[in-house]
Amino acid sequence: MDVRAAQEAAREAFARGAWRTARAELEAAGDALTAADLDLLSRVTWVLGDVPGSMEHAERAFAGYLGEGRARAAADLALRLTVQWGTRGDGALATAWFARAQRLVEKLPVCVTTGYLRYAEVVLSPGDER
Repeated sequence: MDVRAAQEAAREAFARGAWRTARAELEAAGDALTAADLDLLSRVTWVLGDVPGSMEHAERAFAGYLGEGRARAAADLALRLTVQWGTRGDGALATAWFARAQRLVEKLPVCVTTGYLRYAEVVLSPGDER
């Protein structure tokens, strides 16, 4: 299988909203997926309603972004996982993902992710601190 062709076909399918095709192309690439591919697979599986699968792919993408030295992408994903775990009612995992995001954002120059982190801090704080 031509992994690059599968990755490109998946990105094109995603862009046109062909979620099942995008998922099939990404899954066909198997272990050759980059962090960005795993992130895309996470988004596709979310849209298709496979929430646990989506979160599993997102966690793998997070590790991949860290391995690639892409701290901002990892922080963005950690914030997304914070919301997803919190929405699913798992406060402990949401808190753990939020702490990961905080540690990464502290080392970044001020950027959009900094703003999202600050927003999340306010939303997640007890009512009297807002």
